[in-house]
Amino acid sequence: MTTSFRTLLVSSFVFATSLCAGCGLEPMATDADEADGAAMALGTRSQSLVSTTGITVTATYQEVVTGTPTYGDPATSPMLRVHVEVSDAALRAAYPSFDGLERVFVRVPKVKSGVVTWESQPLRYSGQSRRGYYGEIVIDLHDSDSIWGVDWPTLSRHGIAIGLDTNLGVIWAQEDGHNFAVTRR
Repeated sequence: MTTSFRTLLVSSFVFATSLCAGCGLEPMATDADEADGAAMALGTRSQSLVSTTGITVTATYQEVVTGTPTYGDPATSPMLRVHVEVSDAALRAAYPSFDGLERVFVRVPKVKSGVVTWESQPLRYSGQSRRGYYGEIVIDLHDSDSIWGVDWPTLSRHGIAIGLDTNLGVIWAQEDGHNFAVTRR
């Protein structure tokens, strides 16, 4: 049986592509993807990394009283709050060239015309906290403003996604398809 060089080259490429399918590297999105609200790394960085350590997420949904009930309109509005804690040391252990200057964002599912779309919302940096026996572990705190216009069935079905825009590209806080659950108050 004779194998041509071209067949060997194509089969090697297919094998290498299948090995890299779960490696976390994805091509950079186009301008059309950015227009759709995709969270992109700034500049020419094209890596999309995943870290399940060093990032703690708390998301709560609640109905907030926003007015007086009238016929057909409730007195409450749905609201989502997100709190993220990032350990720069844990991320630096996984990614040695991480500079510790992350910009955290949340991707929230919303239903528009029967289709689920994901909207990005930036989180503000709220300061630092110290943990550990001597307070040697520095934790960066990030919080969202009130995110309005969400609905509980969509949030409970899809969860939320957390990303960190860093000097390495986007570091996701969850594996693909394993979004963070939202707690209802």
